[in-house]
Amino acid sequence: PPRPLAPRRRPPRPPAPTAAAAATTATTTAAHQRRRLVVGVSGLNASGKSSVCAAFARHRFETRSLSDAIRAELRARGVAETREHLIACGNELRNAHGAGVLGARTAAALR
Repeated sequence: PPRPLAPRRRPPRPPAPTAAAAATTATTTAAHQRRRLVVGVSGLNASGKSSVCAAFARHRFETRSLSDAIRAELRARGVAETREHLIACGNELRNAHGAGVLGARTAAALR
């Protein structure tokens, strides 16, 4: 006959941290706060990129969009931020400076 299962036991609690351990944790946390994590989100139209970015924003991440670089260019030119102007300006920037211009401008804004 099969043996009955033994009851699960909780693992023992770790000891309370000492003052030295607490200081180390505080230093480590401060060091981690200075580091930056950059996460890129890409996908097709209507694939949920904005929803993913909204979820990051709810967790206090700063969000940027490549179209922010186009909007900044339009503002510098004094042009209204319409969909048509965004498309035209984005195409113009890519034709003049290469396919990576929006990514480069966004990365520069993060520094």
